[in-house]
Order: sequence, then structure tokens, then C-alpha cells
Amino acid sequence: MNLANRRFCKNPDHISRVVDNQAIIVLTKATLSTTEKFFVLNDTGSRVWDLLDGRGGIGHIVRTICKEFDIAEKKAEEDTLEFFEELLKNELISVSDN
Repeated sequence: MNLANRRFCKNPDHISRVVDNQAIIVLTKATLSTTEKFFVLNDTGSRVWDLLDGRGGIGHIVRTICKEFDIAEKKAEEDTLEFFEELLKNELISVSDN
């Protein structure tokens, strides 16, 4: 799936909170893709999670991560795409073409 031109938002069926720069995502409904009950994201993953508002695409998120974490754009894009694939696989986010 080409993710570059898509917009993403958090799955509303889950609860998330940020504690000490780490997002904690609690699954409130069972999913077919995972047996995990919660996920903990590091500070970079937590910032990406915070930017998931359904309005900005990956480009916006990558540019923000590059500025805030002093990461090369190519590396940030590769890591972000890999992270989004994992989030999608675990049904933590949904994709929209709007």
C-alpha cells in the first residue's frame, strides 16, 4: 500500500495518554491483528502519535520530526513509513484518502 499520499487518524476504539514523553495506547476492543492489550511508544513515536490528527499526511509528520529530533529527512521518512505500517497492522490507526 502506498502510504505517502494518505492521511491518517488514531483508531477511536482505543485510549491513549502521554506520560513522560511516552504514549501509552490501551486497546479497548479486541482486534484480529494482535493479542497485545497495550502499546508504549518512545518519544519519537509519541510525537508522531500526537501529530496524527487526520489532517496532515506523512510529509508533514516527517518534516516535523526532522526539525524536532534533528534527523535526516530520508531516514525520518523510512522510519515513519515503517512505523505507520506497524500501526496499521495493529489497527491503531486508520487511513483516509480525503
